[in-house]
This record gives sequence, C-alpha cells and structure tokens, in this order.
Amino acid sequence: MGNVEIIECHDVQRWSRYLELCDHYDFYHLAAYHALQEQSDKNRGVLVAYQERNCCVAIPLFIRPISSVAGINGELIDYYDATSVYGYPGPITNHDWNDRDFFERFGHALFEVLCDQKVITAFSRLHPLLDNSRALTVGEVVALGQTVSIDLTLPIDQQYRKYRENHRRDLKAAQRVGIVGYHDKNWIYFEDFLRLYEVTMQKVNATLVYFFDRAYFDGLRRSLGDMLQFFVVKQGDRVLSAGLFTHIDGIVQYHLGGSDPKYASHAASKVLMDTVRLWSNEQGAYVFHLGGGVGAQNDSLFLFKTGFSDRRHNFQIWKYIVDVERYELAIFQREQWLKSENLTTVGDYFPQYRAIAYEA
Repeated sequence: MGNVEIIECHDVQRWSRYLELCDHYDFYHLAAYHALQEQSDKNRGVLVAYQERNCCVAIPLFIRPISSVAGINGELIDYYDATSVYGYPGPITNHDWNDRDFFERFGHALFEVLCDQKVITAFSRLHPLLDNSRALTVGEVVALGQTVSIDLTLPIDQQYRKYRENHRRDLKAAQRVGIVGYHDKNWIYFEDFLRLYEVTMQKVNATLVYFFDRAYFDGLRRSLGDMLQFFVVKQGDRVLSAGLFTHIDGIVQYHLGGSDPKYASHAASKVLMDTVRLWSNEQGAYVFHLGGGVGAQNDSLFLFKTGFSDRRHNFQIWKYIVDVERYELAIFQREQWLKSENLTTVGDYFPQYRAIAYEA
C-alpha cells in the first residue's frame, strides 16, 4: 500500500509537485483554478494524491457541506459531498494506465480518504483528451457525449483541408468583407467579451452553471496569467466575436466565448477558431480542443465544432456513492422536504438530493 495525501489548494507548492510528477495535466488541474472556484463557491478545493515509490496518481475535487441542501437535517449536517470544477479535470498520473492493480489500490485509498473526510458521494467531470476514466476503479463512469479537437501535429495546410467545405467557404467570404481575427494581448475588448458571452448563453438557453459574473473573469485572469489568452474577431471597429483560450502542457482549450447574434451570418466564430488554430501552431501546441455541445448534447454548437475536424473524444463523468446508507438517508430527507413544500425534481441528477426543485 502506498502513501495518500489530501492537499488543500492554498498549498500551491505541494499541489504543484504532484502535477509536475504526472505525465500530462491541464489548467483544470491547477491549484490556482481551484482556489478561484473555492473563493466563489465557499467550498474546499483539494487534491487527493496517491504515491507508490515513483508512481503517483492524483484527482482534484471540491468538498462541500450537504447542510446547504434544503431538507438535510440531523447527523447529515456534519457530512459532505465532493464535486469537480467546471471543465475537464479528473485523475492524472505518471503510471501505466493498464496497471489495473495499481489503480485499484488507489481506489481503495481514495475510499478511505473520502470516508475520513465524511464525504458521502463524489462526482467529477473527466478529461476527454487524457481518457482518464481508466484510473477510476470505484464508482461508475458514464459517457455523456463527444468533443472535438484539431490535431496540430498535422501540417498546417492539412489541418485546414479537414475543415468542412462550408467552413472554408465562409472563412474566405469573411476575409473578403474585412472580418479579421485578432490576438488581444492587452485585453482591450474585454468589456465586449463580457457582453457577448452573456448574450450567447441566453441565446442557447444555457443553465446557470454556464453564467459567470465579472469577478469570476477577473479572478480567472489573475489566477492563470499567461496561460489564459484572449482573442477577438472584428469588422472595422465592431467586435463580432470573442473568446478565452488556455494553453498549458501543449494543450490549447477553448474555454468560454460569445458572438453577436446580429452578425451570425458573418462567420465570426469560424474566424475566431481559425485564428486560434494558427496561433496554437506558432506556440508549438500539439492539440486544440474545441469541446462539445452545451451540456454534452449533439446540438448546433457541437455541429459547428465538428466542421473543423474529424477527431472525436468521449466526454465522461464519474459518479461514486461512498456511503450508501447516508446517501439514501439524504435522498429520503430531501424528498420529505420537497413533499412538504409541494415541490418536485425532474431528470437524472447526481447526487439525487441536489437535483433542482420545481413546483409540483
């Protein structure tokens, strides 16, 4: 049996040591990203790290009290559940993914840590590029949909040839009318981005999890520094589209973006992605991950992204009931409260006691 640690996100040095030990990680795994989320959500960002000699595996989580859920009472007010940051975190390792025995020992250690922390359930979004569900031997891994990426190891002209024909046509048309992509290193058009992002989320009827306030974006800039880059698309003085992109460990991620719906026919979003692709090549990145549809659905956003590449990745989530008895008690208490308030829940949500309530 190896050594297991639980590291708070404010202990940046210890947290970062494990990241550097692992083969690959993304900005979703950074202590700074978790500290930002911790500040806004009042939860504990932690890294559960397991090590046997030179082999290690670690998973970042957020630990939050379940007492914040209406209806939870009695002994459960002293218990917690674990979730993940927005994005694509999940476990990282420097070990052979095929060593099942090693990851089973990690799973046992993870169970003991979560029990010690009085955590009754754990949930995490997983990283499509790292395919890191292989490290999870406890709980259940569920596939939700697919994401899209551009292989930057291909020659630049070959990357472009993989674009859907209408994408290439629209890019040429945009160029003819003076629509250009721009790397805004000084964040001159940040206010335009904030406006366009909110408009876009409203247009696609995004859930509340996709809405962020100004403080979040300011914190993101401070936390990530040069790992976060800002791009805009303009026609003259008008900003048509803007987006935030990250670059770390050879991976460029499309994090958040928005476009002006009044100019949807101008292909500004396509110009934005193409501009970032070219920049990513200049930075020596090996992949540009565009992500998937809203809520991992095969929607219009996903269809748009598939026009840039034929590469697909499985987006998965991890669900783990650590303490079955107390999980069932939490569901029972929540259902009793919902009934007393004439409320109900809709859909498959995990953990069930956190499902959003509606009028019955």
